[in-house]
Order: sequence, then structure tokens, then C-alpha cells
Amino acid sequence: MMSEKETQSGLNDIGKATSFSSTFLKDVVPTVDRTPELFPDQKDTASWFGGVLEAGATASIGVSNSTDKSGHQRIKTLPYVEIHTSSQPMLDRLHRTYGGMRKPKFWSKGGKLAAELVGATFPFTIGRQEHALAMKNWLLAENLDEQIAIARDLKGREWQQTGDLLAYRELVKNPAFVAGALDSRAYIATRNLQNDHTLTIHMGSKNIPLLNALRSIFGGQIRIAKPAGTQVKHGDNIFQTKVDTFSWVLLGSEAIELCKFVADFVQTPLPERWDFKRSVELHVERIQFAQTVAKKAMMELQQVQAGELGKPSSDEELAANFGKNIKTIKSLLEKVLTPAEQKIRRDTIDRYSKQSTDAVLDRQIVAFIQEELSALQSGETERISQNNELAQKFGVSARVLSRILDQLPPDMRSVRLTKLRSQITHERHILYRSKKQKKVL
Repeated sequence: MMSEKETQSGLNDIGKATSFSSTFLKDVVPTVDRTPELFPDQKDTASWFGGVLEAGATASIGVSNSTDKSGHQRIKTLPYVEIHTSSQPMLDRLHRTYGGMRKPKFWSKGGKLAAELVGATFPFTIGRQEHALAMKNWLLAENLDEQIAIARDLKGREWQQTGDLLAYRELVKNPAFVAGALDSRAYIATRNLQNDHTLTIHMGSKNIPLLNALRSIFGGQIRIAKPAGTQVKHGDNIFQTKVDTFSWVLLGSEAIELCKFVADFVQTPLPERWDFKRSVELHVERIQFAQTVAKKAMMELQQVQAGELGKPSSDEELAANFGKNIKTIKSLLEKVLTPAEQKIRRDTIDRYSKQSTDAVLDRQIVAFIQEELSALQSGETERISQNNELAQKFGVSARVLSRILDQLPPDMRSVRLTKLRSQITHERHILYRSKKQKKVL
């Protein structure tokens, strides 16, 4: 554990965390084309780095041994911070501001400046408070021995499990903190499928209390992206993960609202047209579609009253006609039709639903049967529809179809039955020969 002196010294200086941050920047960072902070307000900078650390950036104090030219052993300590991300603009901004090592997918900085950056995050960390306090104590240490003791006492290997949901809920109300977490671990993009333009945010982290706090405020869903024990390749090394990695996902309006919240602080440029409100367009399209459905429904009522149509379409039939489910059709009609129009339509449908079929449909079925028999007699076809095929074609039950067939003229009914018997026997014979040939093969 840290010494009482070290701990008390760090705690007494918590209130000075933000002002403390500029002490070494003036001496370490060149002033040409650089600013001493990411943001004008140093508190925002500390908040942003707090989000970066809590999401999963690396921060520690290394202890190394070396031998000088005289053969003497030299021991030194080196605080460092590493941020791994694919966001090139953010990495460029960090490198321009603080120097350090810049590679394609990470930025790192060591020395007093690294300790300063991490130490200033103390008021804006939960799981990483041990790291922040250790950095502050390292800077306040009176000699090398104290720095070595602080470095060796710093563990923090399982910091992801030490977070508190309620404490994180307070932190995620800070837009700079959330921006840092997103910059560190999130992927923000727009998805275009046909006419669909949707903003999506995926953030991966092992810090499940942090993700739960974000979800409780901004919505979205959390799932396990990589379970513990997953083999991961890092360069030439392959190792197994020790804890689960989670993914927090937001889509559409939830993602837009989150981007609005952090827009002034994120270092990764947001996608083009990220605030495009597809939901507004969808609402207009739904109203237009509802009007189309309602127009068809009311036109059918007029045709029924004029004797041009046998019966109006039910909700089920409208749903099949427009390729929607019944619940959607009912909702659309309620948006456009007045209560009086809805009642007239329901009463008309109820009245006609008590009839097996309407006269118009009866005539259509009889006319179709006559056409098939005429085509058979003229040699234009060799096959007529069976009863089940007729029922399916006209959307009637077998009982209703039987009633219609009974009303056919006796000679027409006799010719049809004779042809069907012959046709069914012939088709069964063909099917039997086909199966027999397959068995021989």
C-alpha cells in the first residue's frame, strides 16, 4: 500500500488538480503550433482524459534498471499513458498538443507530462482513481525511493470491476468525460441501406459499470463482444483475455442525441450528415402511405354502395394487399380516417363477413370454370384447376367452393368431374413412374 504521507499528500491536493495540470506543460511542451491543453478550460481537458482512462486506456508507472558506462546500476521510474484507437484525427491532435510517440493506432506519452495528465483526472475517475492518485503522489515524491515505492505499489489490474454504477451516472452527465470515452473506444458511422440513413455508435470496453451508466442515461443496448478466454493476437504475441469485453450500441435518434451532447468535445470528426433526421422523413412517408391505404378502403365502400364491388376488403386483406401486418394497417387507418368513417367501414365489413361469399365473387369463379372447360374442349389446354387450386386462387374455403360448384349446370358439372377424375389418375401415374425410375437409378 502507499505510505500515509503519500496518500495524504495526494488527497490534500485533489482540489488543485486542474491548476496543477499546467505546471509542467509550459516547460515540457514546445509552444510553436501547439496549445497547452486540448480545451480552453483545463477542467474539460482533465474530464476528457478521465473518460479516455475509464473506457480502457493504459496508464502506469514503469520501473527499469540500466547500467551506465562505469558499470553502475541505475534505476529509474517512468509514468506513461497510452491511448489505442483507430481515430487518426484524435491521435494527430494529441501528438500536436503533447508530443510523444505517434503510431497508426496508438499514441503514448511518458515522463512528468504523462503523470500530470493522468493525475489531473482524479476528480473525474472511478475505477482509475488509484492510477490518478499514484501519478499525483509520484509528482510530489521527495526522492527516487519514494517514486519507486509508488510505482511498485500500483496494481490496478482489475480496475474494471471496481466501478460503481451510481458514481458513473454522475460522471456521464459531463459531456467532456463522455466525449473522451467515445474518442477512446467508440466507432461512429452512418449506415445507408437503400433510402435508410441511420447513425450508429458502437463502443467497446471491459468497464461494464461505465457502459451500464451510459445506457441508463442515453439508451442503447449492451452485449458481450468478446467473452473471457478469447484468443487475441497483438503483434507476434497471442494471449487469452481474462475478462469479458462488452459492446454498447446506439442507433438512430438515440445516437443523434448522444452526438449532440458531446459535439463540442469529441476529437474524432463526426460523420457527414450525422444529425440528418431520417425519422422526420419516415414520418412523412408513413402519413403518405396511411393516406393511400385509407383512400383504397373508402373507395371500396363507395364501390360496394354503387354495386360495383361485392364486398369491402377486411383489415387482413388490406394487409396482404399492401404487404404489411394487420396491426400496422389498423394503426394507419386510425391516423387518417375519422371515427365516423371508421365506424361505417367496420359496420360494412361486419355485414358482409356474415355472408360466405358475395355475388360478384360467385360469378367470377363460375366464369373462370367455364373458360377452363371451353379451353379444354377447343384443345387450348389439357388441364383444368382442381378444387383445392380454385379455392386457393380465389381465397375461399373448401365448403364455400363446394356450394358454388353445386350451383353449376348439371352437364357442366358432369363434364368437369369426368375430366378431373381422368386428370388426377393420369398425374398420379406420372408421379408413380417418376418415383420408380429414381429407385432404379
